[in-house]
Amino acid sequence: MVQIAPEHLFYKHRLLWDCLSELMKVRIAPYKVDVNNLIDNQRVILSFKNAESKGGCVNEGNAVVITDRIDSIDSVLVNSLFNGNECLFEIISEIKRMLEEDKPKSLACITIDDPPLFSSNYGCINYNNLISSCKRHNVHCCIAIVPVDTWYHNKKVVRLFHENQQYISLCIHGVLHLKNDLDRNWSINKCASYLNYGIERVKKFEKKTGLRVSRFIVPPHERLSRTMLEAIAQTEIKGVITAGKVYGYTNEVNSNDYLAGMSPAHWAFNKVPIMLRDSLLGCAYSDNKLKERMKNRVILGQPILFVGHHRDFVNTDDIINKISCFVNKLGVKWSPISEIGDRIFEHGANITNLPRQRMLVNKSKIP
Repeated sequence: MVQIAPEHLFYKHRLLWDCLSELMKVRIAPYKVDVNNLIDNQRVILSFKNAESKGGCVNEGNAVVITDRIDSIDSVLVNSLFNGNECLFEIISEIKRMLEEDKPKSLACITIDDPPLFSSNYGCINYNNLISSCKRHNVHCCIAIVPVDTWYHNKKVVRLFHENQQYISLCIHGVLHLKNDLDRNWSINKCASYLNYGIERVKKFEKKTGLRVSRFIVPPHERLSRTMLEAIAQTEIKGVITAGKVYGYTNEVNSNDYLAGMSPAHWAFNKVPIMLRDSLLGCAYSDNKLKERMKNRVILGQPILFVGHHRDFVNTDDIINKISCFVNKLGVKWSPISEIGDRIFEHGANITNLPRQRMLVNKSKIP
């Protein structure tokens, strides 16, 4: 039996409580968990005693200390729960794997902003080299193409994309890529008309090339107004991919709560799913805090997305190799944005404004 008293500090934080609640039902041989509230009331010790585990994730005498001085769920995950605590991460990861043996993996993708399909080369990017590296390291890249740049395409590049759809795909990057492209204080109808203009250009490109462009949009420079976001719900665009705070509406919500967003997206606004992406270079070159956040997202069933630009690919194979070495260890599947989007709409009933996603599946409710 698992003995957990609700008056302990875990009760205050739903995410932690859900994690512990799941321990009661996990398919592991019976074991006992004692949660001790320390005198200073700032830490909780989760100790496993007499534990027997099928997967070996819980061993006799394991103890995990969790800091409870937190302001948000993001703080729990990034700064307290998993920061330097590989033990707890491995325990929860193993439990999640056992519970979700028949469930799909978290998905990952590298988004690269701006490159058109005018030729094989764009700045530091060579499509042949990029695809070769993706094949070598089993990675998927999505080119965020600007609709206004779809007026011309190189047939050899189009053929290359057709032949390598497992490793490279397309999504939408703004409309005209002007200053404040999607950060405009227009009426919702005018914003929708502007977005539809971009969609029509994309459709013509698809008809000419036979390539599919995902209906997820990447705002240029991560700038997106509230009215533009509301207008997205009136178009064929399925969702937004961005980095950090989205200008125009995040002042109205706690931006640190994104890890509590819908699964497998991070946020939802007006029923428009929003997926966050992080620095490609930061993760490749040892940003440990960022890597911890990636691990957290895998536990939450959320996608791992990276943002890159052509200048990040001076040494294409090196950057792809570094990213793959980290991400592939997390047990995720590299996928195009369209597949990640499809996963979201499998959970369509859960899409609400900033819903709370619990830590693991099939949680028991807080008493």
